[in-house]
Amino acid sequence: MPHCTSNSGITLRAATANSVTLTWSVVGGASSYNVYRNSTLAGSSAGTTFVDHGLAANSTYQYTVRAVNALGEGPASTAVTATTSSSFVCTSTTSSNFDHVQEDRAYSKLGYAYAVGSNDNMGLNNIFVYTTLAEIEPDFYIVGDCPSQ
Repeated sequence: MPHCTSNSGITLRAATANSVTLTWSVVGGASSYNVYRNSTLAGSSAGTTFVDHGLAANSTYQYTVRAVNALGEGPASTAVTATTSSSFVCTSTTSSNFDHVQEDRAYSKLGYAYAVGSNDNMGLNNIFVYTTLAEIEPDFYIVGDCPSQ
């Protein structure tokens, strides 16, 4: 029976917010490969690449692969861990400090505006002072533009 050895070469190639791409080494005599996510069959592949779709964002999964031929499945490969990325996208908004406070991107204290989350001082809370705020994670703002990714 062909099998995936402990050094099967299973590799995480890519992870997005809702998918993981895996590759592994060829096993002689294998007709296909079964891919397991957290010990449950996720799917099969005739080749040495598998894309697992429909995953939750910002989640961790463990994968193994088993070679298959007419005699059945071989032993599981060594496991690889994959973590999907966050689906959150940073956005920047330039507005008056007064409007930032009204839109809950900032709060006011003793006449000054502060960014929600980071507590960055934005200056006077009024309609004449404009500030750019970047929401770098849900309900967490910093003064400035989104960091380059």
